[in-house]
Amino acid sequence: DIYVAPAYSSAMEAEAVMLEEWSLSDSELALFRCEIALMAAAGVSTTVAKNFPYEFYKPFAAALCGRLVRLLYGHYSEAYVSDARNSMELYIAHLESGLEPGAAGFFVDRVFTQNARKPDLLYHGAWKPGMDALLHALGDSRSALVHALRAAE
Repeated sequence: DIYVAPAYSSAMEAEAVMLEEWSLSDSELALFRCEIALMAAAGVSTTVAKNFPYEFYKPFAAALCGRLVRLLYGHYSEAYVSDARNSMELYIAHLESGLEPGAAGFFVDRVFTQNARKPDLLYHGAWKPGMDALLHALGDSRSALVHALRAAE
C-alpha cells in the first residue's frame, strides 16, 4: 500500500494530460490507471526478487498481486491476480533485458491495444508515468530495505 497507492494517485494526475493530448477512450484511461499501479508493484517486486530468496519472493509476489487486484477492482479474481503477476514479472524481465522498446513497449501494448496511434504514443512517452511509478517504487523500497537492515545491525 505504501508504494502502490501513491502510484495510482499520480496516474490520475498524468491522466489529465494524456486525455487532453491524445483524446483517449474511457477504457484506455482505466487501463492506464491500473497499469501504473501494476508498474509500481513491479518496482517493489524487483527489490524483493534481488534481495531475498525465491522461497520468500514467490509468496510475496502472490500476496502483492492479490492486494493490488483488491485495490484496483475492489474484489479478488484469480484471473486478474494471475494476469497481474505475469505482467509484473514481464516488466521486470523487460527491464533486465535492456532491449528496446522493452518495458515501455509492453506498457503501450497493454494499455493502448486497439489505438491506431500506438507508435506515436510510444514515441511521445505515454509510458513515462508508468516507468516513473516503477522507478520511484523501486527506489523507495530499496531505501526502506537498506534502512531496515541498518536498524537490525
